[in-house]
Amino acid sequence: MTNANTSDRRSGNDRRSGQDRRSTIGGPPTGIGERRKRPEPRLPEVSELALSDDEWQSMFGPRAPQTR
Repeated sequence: MTNANTSDRRSGNDRRSGQDRRSTIGGPPTGIGERRKRPEPRLPEVSELALSDDEWQSMFGPRAPQTR
């Protein structure tokens, strides 16, 4: 069974570009509407938290002893 989007790879007529589409924010293809109910960019949100030593210990356990 052959895929309609690609022709026979053995003949060298492979239509795939090899690019990772996740690295660009392009939205849906032209002429096709968005299918997701709540479209949002797939970018992680990172924030830094300030933790006291007690908070750190309660989350991750006691610190390892210092080795020299």
